[in-house]
Amino acid sequence: MRLDESDDTDEKWLADAKVGDFSTMPNPFTWDQSVKFAHIIDGYGVAGGVPQCQEITNNAINCESDPNDRAGSALTLWVALFGKHRAYRHSGYPPDEEALLFLDALCEELGRRLRALNPAERQRLVAVIAKHPGYEMKKGSNLG
Repeated sequence: MRLDESDDTDEKWLADAKVGDFSTMPNPFTWDQSVKFAHIIDGYGVAGGVPQCQEITNNAINCESDPNDRAGSALTLWVALFGKHRAYRHSGYPPDEEALLFLDALCEELGRRLRALNPAERQRLVAVIAKHPGYEMKKGSNLG
């Protein structure tokens, strides 16, 4: 989905997510719904640079949830989602059907992890968003 195809109703759940309320995220959460969400954070900054973001992105399939660091586990998938969007943007090609299955699963697992966070864990992510804010994406933007 291109940014200019998104619906203004997305703005409510995205605004909620920016302040740590993930309860209004689409459920199921899919790749086609994720471009603006992925860019709420600067995944490069969170990861510590482009190479580190690429490493997290490439290893996302092996990212098990850590019951002792649920916010960190969710953040790892969020960085991976950011990285996947950047990779597809830079490649110039959309994901194929097989890749979409993985990307939808990544989004759904990220949504599940975010919705399961307690208030303190959500505040930890809000602090990350404040420290590494992403891109302001407007209709007609070509970041997605």
